[in-house]
Amino acid sequence: MLHHLTTQNKSEWLEVLKKVSGADCYCSPHFGTIWEGSYPYRFEGVWGEYDGVTILYTFLIRPLTELPFGEKIASEFGEVFDITTPEYGGFVNSTGDELSFDIISKFNAEFGAWCKEKKIITEFGRVQPIQNNIVLGSGYNVRRVGQIVWVDLTKSEEELLSEVSKEGRKKLRQAESRGVEVKLLPPDGFTDFIPLYRETMEHHLANERYLYPDIFFENMMKTPEEFCFVMGAFVEEQLVSSVIVLTGGEVGYSYLSATNREFQNYRPNNFLFWKMLGKCKQMGLKYFVLGGGAAGNDGTYRFKLNFSSLEKDFYIFDRLHDPETYKRIIEIKTEFEHTQGRLDFDPTSIGFFPIYRCNWRNE
Repeated sequence: MLHHLTTQNKSEWLEVLKKVSGADCYCSPHFGTIWEGSYPYRFEGVWGEYDGVTILYTFLIRPLTELPFGEKIASEFGEVFDITTPEYGGFVNSTGDELSFDIISKFNAEFGAWCKEKKIITEFGRVQPIQNNIVLGSGYNVRRVGQIVWVDLTKSEEELLSEVSKEGRKKLRQAESRGVEVKLLPPDGFTDFIPLYRETMEHHLANERYLYPDIFFENMMKTPEEFCFVMGAFVEEQLVSSVIVLTGGEVGYSYLSATNREFQNYRPNNFLFWKMLGKCKQMGLKYFVLGGGAAGNDGTYRFKLNFSSLEKDFYIFDRLHDPETYKRIIEIKTEFEHTQGRLDFDPTSIGFFPIYRCNWRNE
């Protein structure tokens, strides 16, 4: 039987997490309160026990009325939604192993019925890379889209240092000799992170999904330190690089980072990330996910390879819960784009899912 979780029943949710070895920060109700307090979304979860195995799936529920043509959708279908994993997610389970198709199919069928009852049209997610469960059952389109870098924190500090590339170790020595200091920031350190993050995103012309409002960071500030903390690298008491770390279960993630490019020669990022791994090891975490790059094997990805040669395939997945409604909403999206003068909008040429959420740039 499928059970429903919301951030309003946080105590029950936390009890479920104890049963699921693969659950990490992205399965936590603490993560949900950050999003719910910042966007018109709900962070919810479903779980069930099947043949002695507990399966948990958490996600954001987004109203389609938030779209520019949402009023038209509502006039035809009423209140409808889609769901997504805000970062890594997918089905996690109590065994830590890939589940049999029979077991996952039982969960899959009940979840599909739940989505139809809740008027959820589509589903999109990114597979949690440590447990890496890509067996989701029928109806899911699962595909590999790249790789991520991760660190095995069960190794000794000496072993971890030996995993750092030769160039990476050189930059650690440079940072130390140039006076870079790394500190754990107090909760209000998030307010110092924000302007540095804004500058970094502006420099990289970041996608809109990374331009979080200030309240998003303020909500982070209110979560427990064992779930979320921020570290900073300083040069002569000036914050020049910073990273927000999320932890849960046995896994840590570098969630967001920012740097002052004027201080790049001090190598603050290298020193900051090395100290970040050390703190997470002290906390007893077994794995750390550094993640991937924005465009495959780019500069960001190569920076992460400085700390570890361990890589995992990265998968995404999607599922249609209401194909007919989805088809009509794409038509509404097309009509909207054409009325905006973007007459070259062609949904058949778009690889993005769901199509109705793609940003069309008329070059």
